[in-house]
Amino acid sequence: MTGVAPTGTITLMFTDIQGSTELWEALGDAFRPVLDRHNALVRETVARWDGFEVKSQGDSFMVAFQRGTDAVLCALDVQRALESEPWAKGVKEVLVRIGVHMGEPFLGYDPNGRPDYFGPVVNRAARTSAAGHGGQILISAAVRDSVLGALTADVVVLDLGTHRLRGLDQPEHLFEVRHPELQQRTFPPLKTLDTLRLSLPVYPNTFVGRDEEVETVLKQLAPQKHRLVTLVGPAGMGKTRLAVQVVERCAEHYDDGAWWVPLASARTAETALAALAEALQLQIEPQVPLGEQVMGWLATRQVLLLLDNMEQIVDGEALVHEILTRAPRAKCLVTTRRALGLQAEQVVELDALRESDAAALFLDRARGRRADLVLTHPMMLAVSELCRRLERVPLAIELAASRSASMTPQDILDRLGERLDLLQTRAPDLPPRQRSLRAAIGWSYELLTPIEQQVFSRLSVFRGGFFRDSARAVCGDEAGAVVPELRDRSLVRAEAVQGHMWYWLQDSVREFALENLPNREEFAWRHAIHHAALAEAMSAALDGPEEASVLERAARTLSNLEAAWLWAQSKQDFTLVVSIATAACPLLRRLGRWNTRQEWLAAALQMAEGSPDPGTLAQLRYELGYALMERGDFDAARPLLEASLEDWRSAAATEQRDSMSSEADCLNRLGNLCHYQGRLDEARTFYEEALFLRQLSGDLAGEASILNNFGVLAIQAGRLEEARARFEESLLIDRQLENTAGIALMLNNLGRICLDLGDVDEARRLLEESRSLKADLGDRSGLAHTLHNLGEVALAANSLQEARGYFLEALTLRRELAARHELAESLAGVGRLSATNQEWQEAGLYLTAAQPPLTEAGSGDLEAVCLSLEQVEAAMGPERFAQMQRMARRFRLEQVADRALQSAPESR
Repeated sequence: MTGVAPTGTITLMFTDIQGSTELWEALGDAFRPVLDRHNALVRETVARWDGFEVKSQGDSFMVAFQRGTDAVLCALDVQRALESEPWAKGVKEVLVRIGVHMGEPFLGYDPNGRPDYFGPVVNRAARTSAAGHGGQILISAAVRDSVLGALTADVVVLDLGTHRLRGLDQPEHLFEVRHPELQQRTFPPLKTLDTLRLSLPVYPNTFVGRDEEVETVLKQLAPQKHRLVTLVGPAGMGKTRLAVQVVERCAEHYDDGAWWVPLASARTAETALAALAEALQLQIEPQVPLGEQVMGWLATRQVLLLLDNMEQIVDGEALVHEILTRAPRAKCLVTTRRALGLQAEQVVELDALRESDAAALFLDRARGRRADLVLTHPMMLAVSELCRRLERVPLAIELAASRSASMTPQDILDRLGERLDLLQTRAPDLPPRQRSLRAAIGWSYELLTPIEQQVFSRLSVFRGGFFRDSARAVCGDEAGAVVPELRDRSLVRAEAVQGHMWYWLQDSVREFALENLPNREEFAWRHAIHHAALAEAMSAALDGPEEASVLERAARTLSNLEAAWLWAQSKQDFTLVVSIATAACPLLRRLGRWNTRQEWLAAALQMAEGSPDPGTLAQLRYELGYALMERGDFDAARPLLEASLEDWRSAAATEQRDSMSSEADCLNRLGNLCHYQGRLDEARTFYEEALFLRQLSGDLAGEASILNNFGVLAIQAGRLEEARARFEESLLIDRQLENTAGIALMLNNLGRICLDLGDVDEARRLLEESRSLKADLGDRSGLAHTLHNLGEVALAANSLQEARGYFLEALTLRRELAARHELAESLAGVGRLSATNQEWQEAGLYLTAAQPPLTEAGSGDLEAVCLSLEQVEAAMGPERFAQMQRMARRFRLEQVADRALQSAPESR
């Protein structure tokens, strides 16, 4: 098979297995080896004829050839191979239909950078294949003309006449290719619009993507399956277009035809009946009730009714129920923004397009506006980002693409802040509700009751999403009942999280709702107050048995916290700014949002300078000092922590305020800071004073924390058994308190002690348990520590590739967290491993990058790094070693880390 995509005028071959869905149903897992063998035969044959496999999905292939003759001969060979194959028991034969068409398609690239083709030529080739039957080879007139005289005399080309193909305006002259070595079959009439009783809208462009959704609906409508299938989705999801595609695919199974019934203008069951009668082209007698005439016609007929846009019809579900009851051979495919609620109903929810389908849709529609559109890598990046920002909603993408005549994808992307005004078209062949995103959403909004409209508008103050209790707190008690109703109407999306429903508005819907919110200030204030209180409650629940679920909720609520913070800051609301910053601090730390944590605290502290409340100032100084210390900025952290300690002592002396716990916090952090800097005696003094205050106040959680710190100091002094005893004491308290985070930390530290004592198996067991707990908690910083230690365990077991994988995972997390001295530890780990593998240049880069922050932190890794660098110098020689070090110094620490991350996918 050629690895180069042909260009210019090429020939496209489409293949797929007839009745593959039925084979899957009949054979189950036994069909997998049959499918694998079919795929292998097709690929082997295509390779012999120099075909380029553009794509394959399931049992279908799209292949490109430079020459038409090669494509036709390849198609014949595919059929020969399939007929001669001894298939597994229970499979008599595998019938494949093949279609071939020639032209000059647009050559582009899919999101993975692989060559792909787009445009009318591709669509016509696909439709040519879809018109045939299993075992049949169809070619277009263009292919037939190109291969005349080039095929051997035994190849027979039969003229099948001109046909209207589904989804295409212009008819196609089709021919069948036969060969005497193939089984001579009698095929039914081609599956084209000429042979079906079909009443469907004709679209001027092609159907793109949604292959899985089409197959899902087809399975639901299959014989002996459901009689009522409802396509449900928000505005602009392409429900009608998908339904039409489904009906085109399965209309042949309905003896009395498939009928499209447009109901957008209907409001009652009576007007819907009139629309149904008109679609069926019935001659209505004025003396007989309309319902009796319509139901009488349907009663004995095998039909498929596409009931399009039913959400606004009063008692629409009763009409559908009557059709199903009085016409037992009829089936209904319904599109709506709200399910009907009937027992017979099978609901298929239509969500956003897949990334690749979204990009393909934009490019297809953009080329309709600009035939000279040339794809470049920057343009594809802009298209991908544009589709992401449009939430991969088909209508939004099509409206954006309609601007391609005068705007590039990047231009459109730059103006997305005005999306409701930007995304519109004047196309007269579209219904008004599809000419703009605003009109599409407005159609649903107008169907709401006044109270539903009110709650819907208020929900626009939420960012990212919300639980129902938050909706009630911010939007009023009535929101509790209204939000599920809005979900049923597809204006609000939802998913189950922790046993509760998490709701959200798509960006375009939220923008529309915000436009209709008259008193934004009031609800923005209520939103900020609520989330400040929510953050405080979640932070208080950390270090307890519910920590994992609290952190999951915090992660989902983070966008709302950021919105609340920005609003409070814009209003210069000092109390609210401080409240949000301090309440959110523990959450931001556990979620790895260290930059956000530091920025909020710095801004809050700046606003608090000169505050008459020393407690507020002390708390902010402590939190910011702690944040800076964890980032490795020790020089900036120490004066803040010392000032905080003095503030608390001053507050206790002057205001008789109980500040014992806060003083202990400051002393503990100052001990941590001295420990990081290698000032171990000073660290011990701080820890001893902090431990005294913890025990005096009965703070068991705080006591466990400081016992852990004493254990770490013992490790530094080489007293491993003492360290183990301290960690076990701390673990006992944490288990008593059900402090999952503390348990995970102690398991990590005990694992490291076991490693140092030579018990590798026990170290691995403890660290794996710690890793699992930290992953469940979402503790990214702690997880990085444990991953690094697992790397050391793998290194001790001489599992070098496994060790590299762990070190790089830890490096990835620490790079994201920007924890400088911890990042250096991971760099040192990778560097020492590279030295073990005698990859001297790589080892030197990592080790040199790790050295300065390890020196600042007084890390125990420093000695190992220096010894490893001596080994690198001996292997490279002084001159090359000096050159490598100069190169390393030109890199910033983060850039060297990026080099490691680029190789990470290869490591495990």
